[in-house]
Amino acid sequence: MDHEGHGRLKEWRASKGLSQAEMAKRLGVSQPLIAEWEKGPRRPGLETAVAMEATTDGAVAVEAWGYERSLVK
Repeated sequence: MDHEGHGRLKEWRASKGLSQAEMAKRLGVSQPLIAEWEKGPRRPGLETAVAMEATTDGAVAVEAWGYERSLVK
């Protein structure tokens, strides 16, 4: 399944001048995982998607990855 999160993540990261490694450090994941999320089809788990939404000030929302807002506690 393709999600708009892939492009949004890459676009947001680039707009802030962050490398994949820098983004990975902010989220506590590996750089190769960021690369996989950006190219698809993998997506972050819900907990990481929530952290990503917070890190990007909502630019990459959990819904962009196909999660329902109701799942966020």
